[in-house]
Amino acid sequence: MGRTVRCFVFEKNGLRHMTRRMMEGLHVRGEALPEYAGTTQRMVHVFIEHVDRRPAKIIEARGYNYFFDQLGRLIPNREVEDARPSRLSDHEWDQVEAKIWPNGRG
Repeated sequence: MGRTVRCFVFEKNGLRHMTRRMMEGLHVRGEALPEYAGTTQRMVHVFIEHVDRRPAKIIEARGYNYFFDQLGRLIPNREVEDARPSRLSDHEWDQVEAKIWPNGRG
């Protein structure tokens, strides 16, 4: 049994997976995502338990608002002050489950 964290951004046409490298780039290296320049994006961090290397259970899912500057970098002060975790709506939760189990749980 293992555990992982997956990060996604809610977009108009569904969830976009944010790789570990992308998230480290935003938070650690100050890299930009130009497609999000000057916007606020709804993100979710999903904590997953695996059995036999397959997702078995969502332990927790936390929603966040990420604020981006005009170049597409995270705005540091807003990241700390405003990016508090929040509950997911039922619609958001359904999207997360569909992304984790695209063919259903079985």
